[in-house]
Amino acid sequence: MNSKPEDREPKPEDQGQSPRDPLPASKDLGSAADDPALYSMIEDYYSKLKRGEAPSRERFLDGLDSNQRDFAESHMRDFHFIFQQFGETRKAVSAGQILGDFRILEELGRGGMGVVWEAEQISLRRRVALKVLRPTNVREELASARFQAEAEIPASLNHPGIIQIYDRGECQGVEYIAQELVPGGRTLATLLHELRLKRAMPADHYRKMARLFRDAARALHLAHQVPVIHRDIKPSNLLLTADLQPKIGDFGLARMEGDLGLTRTGDLLGTAYYMSPEQTRGISAMLDFRTDIFSLGTTFYEALVLNRPFEGDSTTEVLGKIREQEPVQPTTLRAKLPKDLETICLKALRKRPENRYSSMEAFADDLQRFLEGMPIQARPPTWWQRSIRLARRHPIASTALMTASVALLVIVILATKVLQQGVQLNRRTEELLMLADQNTVQEIIEESHRLWPAVPSMAGKMEDWLQRAETFIQERRPFYQSVLAKFESGTFQLRPVGFFPGSGDWQLQRQWWIEQIGELIGKVESLEGPDGLLARVRQRLHLARNLPYWTMEEPGIAESWRQAVARIAADPRFAGLEFEPQMGLIPLGPDPETGLEEFAHYQSGEIPIRDTQGKLLLRPEMALVFVLIPGGHDRLGVAHQAREDSDQFDLPARNVEFEPFFISKFEMTQGQWLNVQYENPAFLQPGMEASLRFDQPDLSLLHPVEQVHWNEVVQCLETLELRLPNEDEWEYAARAGADGKYLSGDDFTQLQGSENFGDLSFVRGMRFPDWCVVDWDDGWATHSPVGYFKANAFGLYDVHGNVAEYCAISPADQYDHGPGDCFMRGGNYWFDASIGQYSFRFRIKKKSRSGARGLRPARSIRNFTE
Repeated sequence: MNSKPEDREPKPEDQGQSPRDPLPASKDLGSAADDPALYSMIEDYYSKLKRGEAPSRERFLDGLDSNQRDFAESHMRDFHFIFQQFGETRKAVSAGQILGDFRILEELGRGGMGVVWEAEQISLRRRVALKVLRPTNVREELASARFQAEAEIPASLNHPGIIQIYDRGECQGVEYIAQELVPGGRTLATLLHELRLKRAMPADHYRKMARLFRDAARALHLAHQVPVIHRDIKPSNLLLTADLQPKIGDFGLARMEGDLGLTRTGDLLGTAYYMSPEQTRGISAMLDFRTDIFSLGTTFYEALVLNRPFEGDSTTEVLGKIREQEPVQPTTLRAKLPKDLETICLKALRKRPENRYSSMEAFADDLQRFLEGMPIQARPPTWWQRSIRLARRHPIASTALMTASVALLVIVILATKVLQQGVQLNRRTEELLMLADQNTVQEIIEESHRLWPAVPSMAGKMEDWLQRAETFIQERRPFYQSVLAKFESGTFQLRPVGFFPGSGDWQLQRQWWIEQIGELIGKVESLEGPDGLLARVRQRLHLARNLPYWTMEEPGIAESWRQAVARIAADPRFAGLEFEPQMGLIPLGPDPETGLEEFAHYQSGEIPIRDTQGKLLLRPEMALVFVLIPGGHDRLGVAHQAREDSDQFDLPARNVEFEPFFISKFEMTQGQWLNVQYENPAFLQPGMEASLRFDQPDLSLLHPVEQVHWNEVVQCLETLELRLPNEDEWEYAARAGADGKYLSGDDFTQLQGSENFGDLSFVRGMRFPDWCVVDWDDGWATHSPVGYFKANAFGLYDVHGNVAEYCAISPADQYDHGPGDCFMRGGNYWFDASIGQYSFRFRIKKKSRSGARGLRPARSIRNFTE
């Protein structure tokens, strides 16, 4: 007889928390952020700092419970929860002020774009909620446009479940929206926070949540009919009346389906925890109403079990889990949760949009069926369906229950059993073939990842791989189709295997077999399809075959190369250099200020163009741009004795000779990494504007990529036939013939306005009042887009600041480093300019990550006629 565990709050010892801690062990910073009292306490603390007082940090934190303390400490300690930072404490309006037809009464709350006040509309003598655009966003055209959309889109929607908009205007330089004041005045986020503080779930909680989300789904169905996509469904955007009737609010990120007017490719719009898998990829054109179904399903999951389905310590980790991982079964967290509600919730959370509910109406109808005690239409996935989905998303790592060695062992044991029992071989043929195929498919998948770079010399290996993979699929497809058909009809018969652990339990053995078949079919399907490995390798092969023509031989390109080679031959800085067209690069002509030749890397993005003054037009989708650095000699390092006992391991002063080489004009951007790796790992990335509270332009794909570790960087560059510069090359290119420690000489204060360092913008944005920074303001609390500040004499940007850059270890380094160590060069936006001097180097671990570390690729000159 099966039994469920008791539906109770876990004991403290079960969760690793203090017995007096009333909150769940998983950190729910979002709930703390919805606590108005906590906001008030934090703002009071910072107000004292701004007045020059010295409030005790320890005393302030001691007054908070563990959940509040985690939230408050997060922005003091590091950047892992930057998107939950607090807004500017100054207010655009104050209580008692009259703004047009509205008298401001009291503050109700605040979000990423605005502050909400209770106000009285004087002419009609009614209470309204007045949302005022935050002063830090007033100067931003995009923020203003989204604020306008927040008023205009719901104004066209007439439904009791959508906040009614009364008016929108601007008065005294303040933009505002007057909207319906919801009786009860709280959000679903506030309700869930209150429930987390209770010892047990209310008896009628699940039915209440079913009714609440049924009504929310019906309201959103009306919006989808217009068609309007909300794109930011989350607990704090569901306002609740006193009797728990939901009202959808905050349409600031909403858009008409098919309208991309306020978005760009690469933008991640929404709140990370509640994004759909397609939303995390930042391609707005991919989004339709089904993204809202997933977000509502995520919110429903949290309402049922009081935990979010996808947690993580960084935006990148959360988004990765949304794309790749299945949520924990809700009934394993709340045993009394009705199974039908779990099925409905997980149906909305399917990774593929086509597998979710076909509409919000269908979502609402299934919840209504549950409430009426009728059978729901959603069905839980079978074991083999879950295995297929797992293998599709993890084709390499998905060896779940059977590694190659286990598979071979099983084959041997099965064959032995067949002979021992006198069973005819064909009765086991299907099982034996499936187990053997596990090894074959895994080898094919792993081999595909070694088919780089995409150059002519690799074409033969790519052709051999394609032939092997296509032959395997063609020969085995009828068998897999037969297996699928039998599974769907319920006629697939599996016989007991005596060797299986727990061999007396035939149901356990059957489940094991189903999982192996599901995993195998999923791997095979990962090879096919428009985005499968076969398609990718075919595209790679096409590029490899045509790369010489596209980058060297096409008539227009060939003429550009002829001119570039002639200019280089005439340049005394390259005297004696035998230079010829470089496969994979496209000539862009000389920089108008340095006269050095520059080249676009064909595989990394779109080829940039120059304006009428000869300057490059920088766009998010642009390719890497390389500068041909002249050879020569330079004096590198520091004059004082090297210190092996420090993490810097300073190198001694020395003269170094260089041959010409290529190095990137800019730090590698998020757009370029996205073009190559199909994901953006950066912590500070586009789409965070609704959460960040910094008074600066929006983040874009022109910002440098960060949060990548050494091994990922090397692997990425190898696929592009590029490399990291060694430390000597980096310092030589950064100095560009200059003496002194910096571009400005030995005085780093003269760099003001020329580089992005940790300065007053950083202090304001990150709320680090005691941070040691330079006393100037470059306008960026985060890293800046590449090319924003001043270039050096070689035309390279950001050599002193923005993000630190990975380098291969200098040939002059004789120290005994560990195999897990690597070195960075250049300063970054976290620290002052003193660490940005040319010779400064610091050691890190190769597998560590940081939001202030990036890369500047390099490439050697190749003579293809040798």
